[in-house]
Amino acid sequence: MLSEKPEQAKAMSLEGLLPAVVQQLQDDDCDIVKAALTVLSNVLCVADRQTAGPIALQLLEMLLPLFENASSCVRKQSILLSRDVMRLPFKSHKKQMRKDVQRSLLPFFFHLHDRDSSVAQASKEAVVQAAKFLRWQQLQQLLQTEQIWRAGKCMLKRSRSRLEEYLHQSLLYLQSPQEPLREVAVRFIALQNMESDSSPLVSSLAFEMKQMLYDACEEPSASSFLPALWRCLRRAGRRRRIPSQLL
Repeated sequence: MLSEKPEQAKAMSLEGLLPAVVQQLQDDDCDIVKAALTVLSNVLCVADRQTAGPIALQLLEMLLPLFENASSCVRKQSILLSRDVMRLPFKSHKKQMRKDVQRSLLPFFFHLHDRDSSVAQASKEAVVQAAKFLRWQQLQQLLQTEQIWRAGKCMLKRSRSRLEEYLHQSLLYLQSPQEPLREVAVRFIALQNMESDSSPLVSSLAFEMKQMLYDACEEPSASSFLPALWRCLRRAGRRRRIPSQLL
């Protein structure tokens, strides 16, 4: 409640309370996490650059796990806070921020399909802000005109060096409790033309997945495709030592 008053919010930032609030994002109690997100959102918008900068650098990475929280309120608040962080002016540590924004880009994109419409809207605002931060004008235009899958292809084209990371992130979303997110992960994997990737693991796995997509049907559904994909991944994991957290 105090953080909702600008003068109190600014005082909280000056008193060095933000690091303690940030740590509450890792609490198991959903209500505590929501309170921490609210305070951080209120305080960061009035804090001076010297105070907000170091905290903001921590936040994008810490907020990522909250995008998958069971509470739609936590998902929405964490995504909107990420959007606000990307709006802050950064004169230093731009390279680190750029790296963190790129890491958040695919989760923002996937949550455009979140079953909660308010989370989907927050994700749209965040992914557009990410495109602005990265100065990817084509991606920004595609997103603003609702050309979602052309935007997905644009992301892949602009980030060829991050294809392996995109694959890993996509595989993790195959375990999402939300069916729309599992489906979009399958479709995004199908978009990734990684058969010529320099990594033998990525190119071989991509080839196997592509063959399975063709065998399933022209527009595979997650329900028919996922069981076969899991068998493929487990076989690949035994042969190539794919990290167990991806399986």
